[in-house]
Amino acid sequence: MSKLEIARKALEDAKVRRAEAARALQNVTDETVDEIDALNASFDEADLDVARAQKEHDLQERLDAAVEAAPVPAAEPVVKVTRNEAPYRKDGTNSYFSDLYRVQRYRDGAAHERLLANDRFVSDELSKRGAELRTDLTDSGSSGFIPPIWMADEWAEYARPGRPVADRIPKLPLPPDGLTAHIPKVSTGLTVAAQELDNDVSSTPITSTTADATMVTIAGQQDVDRQVLERSLPGLDMVLFDDLLRAYDAELDRQILNGLSASHEHVGLLNVSSINTVTYDDASPTGEEMLPFIYGAISQVYSKRYLAPTAIYMHPRRAAWLSGQLASSFPLFQQGALFHAAGTQNDGVLGTLAGLPVIIDANIPTNLGSTTEDCILVVYEPDFRLAEGPLRQATYEDVLSGNLAVRLQLFAYSFFWGNRFPQSIAKVSGTGFIAPSGY
Repeated sequence: MSKLEIARKALEDAKVRRAEAARALQNVTDETVDEIDALNASFDEADLDVARAQKEHDLQERLDAAVEAAPVPAAEPVVKVTRNEAPYRKDGTNSYFSDLYRVQRYRDGAAHERLLANDRFVSDELSKRGAELRTDLTDSGSSGFIPPIWMADEWAEYARPGRPVADRIPKLPLPPDGLTAHIPKVSTGLTVAAQELDNDVSSTPITSTTADATMVTIAGQQDVDRQVLERSLPGLDMVLFDDLLRAYDAELDRQILNGLSASHEHVGLLNVSSINTVTYDDASPTGEEMLPFIYGAISQVYSKRYLAPTAIYMHPRRAAWLSGQLASSFPLFQQGALFHAAGTQNDGVLGTLAGLPVIIDANIPTNLGSTTEDCILVVYEPDFRLAEGPLRQATYEDVLSGNLAVRLQLFAYSFFWGNRFPQSIAKVSGTGFIAPSGY
């Protein structure tokens, strides 16, 4: 049976169901008057089925007519389809953002069907991949639909360099409500001591406080001409979604490192009260002279938190500069086997230092001190916490209706605790961190 015959049969069946529903309404008696709402609903549903079937039949009829009128193409290799095709693809003709707008503005049925099909496709793909994708950050939010899978793929490939530190912070679920969140913290611990002869046992009451965090909203938006949104190719989806995501990631990471509560930001690690500090002042700094101060920061964390630090954060220019430094006649940081080296390097920057992974993050500030200095952070990361909510999307038309434009927004809520243990952070800074020449 051809597709047109199937569509014709579906249309005939729908018309039969509608006729039966109409007869049931006509035959309403006093005994069945209470059922009239259900009968009306049944008729309305049958009527919608007829409309959908008629639309499908007419479309298939036009397609068959177009195929008959077209010239016969040359034979091509048969391509076997092994999986359902995604409704939205880089090389496709459908636009995710355009469909979102059409559904919200015009109640476009075809656009709605594509969005639903995309949700099903994404869900299937995620079940195959497990938790590989950042589904918690591609939540539909106010739009009601999940972004296409290829957008998430693009983001995973290109956006992670924008949040190297944020990706390493232990995660908590976002609290369901509230603008401030608290984590209990012991401020005075118990004591023990050798028992004296009078049977006196050491006893000091435990006291507690809280490590507090204020919710921060990180948001961005783009105003788009309605004509562009309605008629653009899917390339617009990639530009908007990828760029907003990368901007969000970089801003979250920057705040985790150097945010200020006075600016309604997360309190960054550099601005937590009572952290360890090591100062390296030098008008002519060298890597060999800087190295003991970095080890001093490692000692500060180890001596006061009583746990070995887990990572060292530094700016790319500092990591590249240290990679090029020499100790007498050999590099401080070598590739391959270690001989007289303090760590390893690769790709032109440090990989490890003192056995600790070096995390390269361009969000580390370079305007400290005399406005040209950067710094190094030695940290014990398990003490930090980040509660990051789903990334949400919203579309607004009325605010820019006078300009025939639409506003697209992207935002997320988050809490960050870098203040649970200030002893877990050691900052190495000073005039020795001025911008190195040529870096």
